[in-house]
Amino acid sequence: MLGPIAGLHIEREADFPAEPPTGRFVFTQKRVWFCTEVEAGIPAYIPMTSEITYKKHIMAALATEVVFKHDLNCPLPIVQCYDEQGRWIMPRSVTARDADTVVVSFPVATKAVIVVLTGNEVGAPSPRYAFEYAFTNEKDLVIQHMLGRHPDVAVWTYDDTGTLSLIRAPVTYTDNNTVAIALSKASSGVVYFQ
Repeated sequence: MLGPIAGLHIEREADFPAEPPTGRFVFTQKRVWFCTEVEAGIPAYIPMTSEITYKKHIMAALATEVVFKHDLNCPLPIVQCYDEQGRWIMPRSVTARDADTVVVSFPVATKAVIVVLTGNEVGAPSPRYAFEYAFTNEKDLVIQHMLGRHPDVAVWTYDDTGTLSLIRAPVTYTDNNTVAIALSKASSGVVYFQ
């Protein structure tokens, strides 16, 4: 019976929730995980997928063809298309122009959401972080990560007791290899890139 799971919606999380929600799916670290209770009061996250990376393009107007530069460095990604109500639609054709671009054609002018997916199909997941940057007593950070894409960014700073905590800070992608981060005050900590 797939009734209860048919409308399943999984939110993307920056990290695993602090209080593990047993019976819930979580999308973090580029994978879908299921939280279950292995013993009374002891939760465990079980990986449900291989590593997944995706980009989404929302068409602004009706068109019969869309060129989507996804920058995922994958010559044969999975491409899915949905209408504005979230229903799957079949494109006429999908062509990988290169490892970073797909061309999606529709039989009639369409306004769609295009999702491009790729990931590791076998083996262990990639290291948790692709790049990390430690900083000391800085307020405005400009970091060259050289990943060739817009990675997920997590900013952690030390508080007065020396505890490292995740904070919210505005991140500006200046290009595919550089970010600028404006902290509210001079701090020390670590920036992790996924």
